[in-house]
Amino acid sequence: MNPDAEQRLVEAVRGGDEAAVGQALADGADPNATVGWIRWSVLAEA
Repeated sequence: MNPDAEQRLVEAVRGGDEAAVGQALADGADPNATVGWIRWSVLAEA
């Protein structure tokens, strides 16, 4: 689990930046991490 990478992953998903998504995942971001006040996963956000 890497909170910084997970935050970058969320931002990349929201911005539609595929290269940044790949980099965040390579840096250890968990795509199943929950985000937002509703607490859905990054995959659901995508």
